[in-house]
Amino acid sequence: MAAITAPASAQSVATTSATEASDNQLGEIVVTAQKREESLQKVPVPIAAFTGATLAARGVKSIAELTFITPGLQIGSQNGSVQPFLRGIGNSGAAVGNESSVAVYIDGVYYTTVPSGAFALGNIARVEVLKGPQGTLFGRNASGGVIQLITADPSHSQKLKGNISYGNYKTVNGDLYASTGLSETVAIDLALSANKQFDGYGRNVVTGARNGYADYYTARSKLLFEPSTETKITVGAAYSYSKPSFQGGTFPGTTHGTFTAPFVQTPTVGFFDRTDDIESFTSFKQWLVSLKAEQELSFAKLTSTTAYIHSTSYGRTDGDFSPRPDFDIVLPAKTKQFTQELQLSSLMDSPLKWVAGLYYYHSLQAYSGVEFRGTIFGPGFDTYGKQIADSYAGYGQASYEIIPKLSLTGGLRYTYDKAKGSGGSTAPGAPLTAAGTVTDTASTKKVTFKAGADYQLNDDALLYASMSRGFKSLAYNIIPFGSHNEPEVLDAYEVGLKSDLLDHRVRLNLSAFYYQLKNPQVQLLATAAVILSNADSARVKGLDLDITALITKGLTLRINGTYLNAKYKVYGELDAAGNCTIRCAPSNPPAPAPGYGTLPPIGIQAGGNAMPRSPKLSGDIGVDYVADVGSGTLTFTADYSYNSGYYFEPDNFLHQRKFGLISGQVKYSPEGNFYVSVWGKNLNNKHYVQYAGAQNGPAGYPFTGGAPRTYGLTLGFAF
Repeated sequence: MAAITAPASAQSVATTSATEASDNQLGEIVVTAQKREESLQKVPVPIAAFTGATLAARGVKSIAELTFITPGLQIGSQNGSVQPFLRGIGNSGAAVGNESSVAVYIDGVYYTTVPSGAFALGNIARVEVLKGPQGTLFGRNASGGVIQLITADPSHSQKLKGNISYGNYKTVNGDLYASTGLSETVAIDLALSANKQFDGYGRNVVTGARNGYADYYTARSKLLFEPSTETKITVGAAYSYSKPSFQGGTFPGTTHGTFTAPFVQTPTVGFFDRTDDIESFTSFKQWLVSLKAEQELSFAKLTSTTAYIHSTSYGRTDGDFSPRPDFDIVLPAKTKQFTQELQLSSLMDSPLKWVAGLYYYHSLQAYSGVEFRGTIFGPGFDTYGKQIADSYAGYGQASYEIIPKLSLTGGLRYTYDKAKGSGGSTAPGAPLTAAGTVTDTASTKKVTFKAGADYQLNDDALLYASMSRGFKSLAYNIIPFGSHNEPEVLDAYEVGLKSDLLDHRVRLNLSAFYYQLKNPQVQLLATAAVILSNADSARVKGLDLDITALITKGLTLRINGTYLNAKYKVYGELDAAGNCTIRCAPSNPPAPAPGYGTLPPIGIQAGGNAMPRSPKLSGDIGVDYVADVGSGTLTFTADYSYNSGYYFEPDNFLHQRKFGLISGQVKYSPEGNFYVSVWGKNLNNKHYVQYAGAQNGPAGYPFTGGAPRTYGLTLGFAF
């Protein structure tokens, strides 16, 4: 603390948007976590931020790979749908109708559905991971935090850059970005990304098809119109397609069997292999159009953000994961989303920093003609369901320096959510009519808030404390249609320190937090059903540590870690006979005999159990080294990502043990506009499970494995 409170160096650091270090000092990172551009070190909010250059140097190509460079963030993928968990807060529900507890935004637009291939990071200017509730500044309330992706704005000068990679498993990956001015006031850009994996990490030993792969391509464009220095209008459009393989196989150490006689155990196969009688996959298509208008007024800045997103998906899976045609499912789904946000914010030089806004959200999420076929269903049946959600919110937040160096912050938000659900079942191929359809409506009114204080010890050290509340809205069960779960509400308490030491050669950020969670949302997979429900309460306490040190010219050391203690407090009550009476946790015990898999679900008391995807310790240690070699530059980056292990479900049966992954990249840029790099991820080839879930009956415990060792060569250019 003596070093922290010592007088600041007289030499200032220029504000930049890059994390690249100079010869003598670390650079700053500019973020927009509080809806205005500020230095990361001046924002009293725990944030992990990365520029596009940093992500490229560390080989991060997708949103899911943020897991390995952001301790406390776990991003899984169930059948191609991204599932973020931040500081233990999240839910594994990938069903249509459910939203994430950690909201994802691109250029200020909230995404209800998050297919993994839609967020290739080819033209990303910056990624910000905001930890804790973010309801008073972001349009769609989020209980766990926000992942905010900001893409580059079009440039009036001509720009062209791109890269192409080839890696093992016959994987081809490429990015292309182009921008140019059309006139003195108009500019346009185009960003393209694609990934094609011709070989899977494993295969289907029955059909011979590949398994363990992810194909995608995305296109994103912006048209920028600046008729004056006070007006900025941005029109955006995007399209993405992705096709990842489906979960499958059997979680290591468990079994699965067959639904029909003779009841036998399905043979054990390789970690990335499966035994389906059909190819299982999910394909996603997503379209976006958006309009963002920014107008500088005499007293404030007015911003309007309008967006429409249309997503469709088509899934086909072997529901019993066996060579027999016992249980096949076809899952067509769609999501239509419209959002409108009006925001008024103070000017940059205003002593009172404030933001006020109105937000409207509308979504239609539906399954239409879901087909259940196979010998266990006889002729089979079709089911359908949909949820229409509307949300209206008004919010505001203000900060003011009440005495020199001490600022107070207050924020308030009122939200009214209304949801209508409906659904039913029909005979195979019968028209999906209103006859037999069940409907229901529900609404929620919530007031959320934030209160905080920060004290600038000196120019290079900031102390802060805050308390805040956020919530995640309810969702209907729509496969098959049934009841809805309750909103989850999180109260967060946080204290932290942000500091630059030793003349800006060392950056040390610390935070300690405590969460109280009411009605945490959970998901259970059952035969022919996805069930969304709630626990009673949970609590999370933890610590964050981020250190960046410029060791010597060109050599930077990074040490980041998160400690979590995330447990359910109350989850289920049992009577004297051991029977579940109130809100018990679902559990599918393993079946000891043919046909193996799991026994029918039972209710257990899970108070004291660890929350899913909440490792006690996660961290990253990395080095960056840049050296002049002849007329060019050699860059070396290495990371070791550690995870102490986590559970996948509230009963704490499925458990991923501790693991560590080594990744690195060597890049050479000769004099000119080209570069070549050699890279590798999970170089120690650790097997780990990034998603698993119990399913009722012989299907057992299917899972999705994290990527094995991958490596390749990249050629790139920039003009």
